[in-house]
Amino acid sequence: MWWDFLKRDLKFPSLKIRFRFLVILASIAISIYGPYYIGKTLSLKTCKTFCERLGIKVEGVSKVRLELPEHCGALGYEPLRFEIYYPDHSFEVDPLLCEVIKFYNHKKGNSSTEKDKPFTKIDLTIATQEEKISFAEEYLSRIGKPKDAVFDKLEEGLCFVWRREFEGYRYENNRILLQFFKNGDLSVYRKTYWAKPPHSLKVRISKEEAIGLAKEELIKWSKEANLEYEWGGCRSAELAIINPNYSWDLKRINLEIKLNEWLDSLDNLSDFSLIPDYLYSLPEYLSGRTMRRRSILAWVVKIEGKLLGHVEISWVYIDANTGKNVGGMLSKISTHPSEGAR
Repeated sequence: MWWDFLKRDLKFPSLKIRFRFLVILASIAISIYGPYYIGKTLSLKTCKTFCERLGIKVEGVSKVRLELPEHCGALGYEPLRFEIYYPDHSFEVDPLLCEVIKFYNHKKGNSSTEKDKPFTKIDLTIATQEEKISFAEEYLSRIGKPKDAVFDKLEEGLCFVWRREFEGYRYENNRILLQFFKNGDLSVYRKTYWAKPPHSLKVRISKEEAIGLAKEELIKWSKEANLEYEWGGCRSAELAIINPNYSWDLKRINLEIKLNEWLDSLDNLSDFSLIPDYLYSLPEYLSGRTMRRRSILAWVVKIEGKLLGHVEISWVYIDANTGKNVGGMLSKISTHPSEGAR
């Protein structure tokens, strides 16, 4: 039937042209679905290697889904990833880095025998602080501890956190988290190592200059956005490696608004939605108001501001080399107005 359609309706003059047309269609299909199937196979293999290193026995049939970032996010980078589900375990794999970035054990225990378990048996309820940290360090080494991972803290719920550093500077949103059951079996693993190392670590802008530039940017932004903020003092200003998101750039904001309006106009052409939800992240992405893998060294300046009686803390990223405003965020804090700005 499809061949009759090509012959009758498209009226290609020859078999040769019809063949070329089919080759083009096949090439398009391969270019779209080929990387998916290659990535799916590699992701399953990556999960298998991860489990073998840790003595985790995963059983049952897997379900694999390619997850597109529905919200690219001004506050954190979110990559395209494969989500892999088993009855008692789930994984997320970054196909670009080809590594497990999230693991969840939904069933207490590794489902492995003591002979298969590569770790010394430990009861984390009675272990000392040093023993707990030593156990967690050994566990991370089995997974593959990056050279720039530095142990940061032990939180409640047997949750161990490593921060990421480069030449003595911390990454703002990059870390590794391990959480265990009381018997030492892994419960949760997360690795948010999105950023590439920065090209430069030059610091030409002083702390005082960065604070002044941050305040100027916030005053300018709030006036242009017609928001009556009362900007107060600086909570803190520290150097860190960040992913620019240009969240205060009004030109980028207006571009994002126009792109969203264009998508809405397409979606209103019919009674049902024509635009998949994940495409609504494109305006934010195309405008550049999202975090990506690129990173720079910047001053992270936190400024207090009051709006409608609520005290809010704004993060402003000032490039340590150029002094340019490269992003940040506005976060509402549940603070009583009478506390004021310090």
